[in-house]
Amino acid sequence: MTRAIITAQGKGSRWSSDRRDNIELPSINKQLLPLGDETVISRTIRQLQERGVSDIWLIGDPGVFGWIERVGHYTLREPAGSIIQGIISLRHLWMEEKDVLFVLGDVIFSNATMDVIVQHKQSSLFGRTGANDVTGKAAKEIFAMRVVGNKDHSSKLYGKLILLNSHTSMPGNLKLWDLYHQIQEVGFMGFVEVVGEYTDDVDSPEEYEQFFSKLEECVAEDDK
Repeated sequence: MTRAIITAQGKGSRWSSDRRDNIELPSINKQLLPLGDETVISRTIRQLQERGVSDIWLIGDPGVFGWIERVGHYTLREPAGSIIQGIISLRHLWMEEKDVLFVLGDVIFSNATMDVIVQHKQSSLFGRTGANDVTGKAAKEIFAMRVVGNKDHSSKLYGKLILLNSHTSMPGNLKLWDLYHQIQEVGFMGFVEVVGEYTDDVDSPEEYEQFFSKLEECVAEDDK
C-alpha cells in the first residue's frame, strides 16, 4: 500500500493581504486557495483517497491546517523548514517503507496527472519542463516524488538529501529540482514529465489574479 506524504510547509508569506487594481488579495496559504467547494489541499487529499491511498500524512502548521474540513483520514504533522529538510526529518516515515509518495501541497493536480503519479510503480520524480496549458509557464518544476524498492535506494536518497541540505547557504529555498540533479548519478530514480495540461502551482498573487479563475474552470471540467 502506498503511503502519501503531502508537504505543505509554507507560511503564506508571499500572500499577505494587499490590493492591486482595487482587487483584494487574500492573506492565505496557497494550499488553502478555494477550488469550487474544495481547497487545493483538500482536493489533493480527496484525489489520493479516490485512488486507494489511505495512509496520508499532511506536513504543515496545525495552526494553519488544523481547522480545515477533513476529507477522510489523514495525520497532521509539524513542518521542519524547507521541503528537503522536511523530508529528512520524516525519514522514519519513508526509509523503512517500500512505497512512499511525496506530493507538494500547493499544486493543483489534474486527475490524469494524479493517475500517473499514483499508478507509477518505480522510483521517480514527476514534473514538467514544458509549458502549462493555462499559464504558459515553462519552468522546470517537480510536483511529486515516489520512493519505491529497497533500503539501499532509500539510504542513497537520504545521503543525497543530507548532502544537498549541507551544501547550501539558503536551505529554505531548496527545490526538488536541485535534488533531481543530485541523484542523477545514483541511477535508480527517473523523471516523468507531465506534458501540457493545467497541473501547476500558483506562485504569486499576480498569477492568482490572472489565471486562477481559468484554473477553477479546468478543475470543474476535469471533475465532471
